[in-house]
Amino acid sequence: MLLRQQTILSVKCFWGVFEVVVSGLMICTMSGLTVLCTGVWNDAPAEQAAAMPTMAFQSVFGNETGGIIVSVAMLFFVVSTMIVQVYYGERQCEFFLGTKIAKIGKLIFVLSVFLGAVLNLSTIFAFLDLILGIALFPHLIALIVMSGQVVELKNEFFTDPRYYLRDVGEKASRKGRAS
Repeated sequence: MLLRQQTILSVKCFWGVFEVVVSGLMICTMSGLTVLCTGVWNDAPAEQAAAMPTMAFQSVFGNETGGIIVSVAMLFFVVSTMIVQVYYGERQCEFFLGTKIAKIGKLIFVLSVFLGAVLNLSTIFAFLDLILGIALFPHLIALIVMSGQVVELKNEFFTDPRYYLRDVGEKASRKGRAS
């Protein structure tokens, strides 16, 4: 049972890191390259830096289509981010405070989505800065305390034939059969 829990934890951690890296790299790289390739960064003032990806897509696809592309991409990014934040917030509440409190925590997270839609943007940013600052300390402490276990699990994942090496072996055998 413990091995199964460790396996599930290893896979969740691996995919959590993978998701953040891929989505961040894809969105940031696509936005940055679009802004650079279209030359919008030369024309737009620094105060409009946040609008540069939209302006870049509009310069290539037209005002309407470019705006739709950026709006749809932002919608997917925002919705997926909200889902992940609610999920991880609920799991943290469940771990630290129990299952009953986790349901209340989930309600608070969902309520915060509504408040984010109706409150002033500067109020939201101030609140987010406060919450992220508070959340930083327990994460840093946990990172330091668990660093040995993380390295151990990483080494186990990449050297144990039950996990990563099994996939590598299967790919090598398929590649050998294809040749």
